[in-house]
Amino acid sequence: MKKLVIYVMALFLLGFSACMEQNRPIFRGAEVEFDFAVLTAPVGGLTFPRRTVANTVGETEFRVNFVSAHRAEDTFVDVEIDPEFTTAVEGVDFTLSDTRVRIPANESFGFVTVGIINTGAIGGFVDVTLKLVDTGDVIASPNFQRVQVRITRPAPPADPAG
Repeated sequence: MKKLVIYVMALFLLGFSACMEQNRPIFRGAEVEFDFAVLTAPVGGLTFPRRTVANTVGETEFRVNFVSAHRAEDTFVDVEIDPEFTTAVEGVDFTLSDTRVRIPANESFGFVTVGIINTGAIGGFVDVTLKLVDTGDVIASPNFQRVQVRITRPAPPADPAG
């Protein structure tokens, strides 16, 4: 009798622990985000991170993550300079490699390069803020769509006569 109860209990447990349908949400959209924004804490008072570079580095590069199923064709995403948080002047302090980021077919990321122009020893700093823009069916992640580059410039040499 004791064995019968054990068998019935085992059968009962096995019967009710069988596969149950899982209703987990599945993301089916397409989003882009700056990898640097995902991995780095925002600057105090802002909602995005900052990379500080000297005006002598030549260039700095940011990876753009594609959060979606891979696609059979290239995906293009627009990037723009956010004037609200930018004090640098394009062509004077920096250049932008392209205003479109190409994410190759069957890949998960692309790159955008900011060229840093050596303005010499004039002191201070300027900021350039990049912003990913919704492009077609690809949306920019609201939390990780901006990154800022602070370009530092060394102080001019002291005037020996002064």
